[in-house]
Amino acid sequence: MSGEIRAVREEIGRSSARATTLGAESSERASLRAELASGIEQAAAALRELEAGHASAQASIESLQTELSLKREDLEAARVEITDQNFGDYAKAMEGELDKDITAAKELGKKK
Repeated sequence: MSGEIRAVREEIGRSSARATTLGAESSERASLRAELASGIEQAAAALRELEAGHASAQASIESLQTELSLKREDLEAARVEITDQNFGDYAKAMEGELDKDITAAKELGKKK
């Protein structure tokens, strides 16, 4: 019987050691789960910040596009105004030249 008691005690010792090992492994897995959860939360927070930054950048881009469109309209209006002014100046210059030619022709007609 003492052999059986010894075998039972040895089995109890092995079971106790196994329970201690399992407890340590469980604690290690819990620690890893906590680290992973923390990493996931940090990644999620970083993603939210990126999304907010993207939305802000998109709004800025749209604002700049609107401003650029208005500037283009202003430039086109100025270009039209300059072209009209240049045509007006050219027409006045041509009228002046035509007046000179008419005056010169009248003087030639008087001399003949």
